[in-house]
Amino acid sequence: MSAAARFLISDLVFYLQKYNVEREIQKIKDISIDFGTIEILDPETERKLDDLANAQLDAIDFDSYHAQLDKIPVVPRLGAVATQLDSLATQVSSFVISLVYVNNTHGFHCSTTS
Repeated sequence: MSAAARFLISDLVFYLQKYNVEREIQKIKDISIDFGTIEILDPETERKLDDLANAQLDAIDFDSYHAQLDKIPVVPRLGAVATQLDSLATQVSSFVISLVYVNNTHGFHCSTTS
């Protein structure tokens, strides 16, 4: 046996004796645990886990789902819509003003009586 191997074994024996490792191992062996009273899942959690297991998640078309996620969402351009509405309102206003001008200038009369 090499000197290095003897050194490692002597260190090991020293620590085994110093910390009384064999006694500590025996203490661990002597521990008795009753696992009969341990409840890992309460009935409600077990039911939810069963529901999840039976949810047929394997039937989901994840490729299609991911394809939808990859699409760029359509975001309404509200600023552009507002500009178009303002333009339209200006055109309608100009049209109404020109009708009133024509009516006043040429003597047309519009009646709204029912």
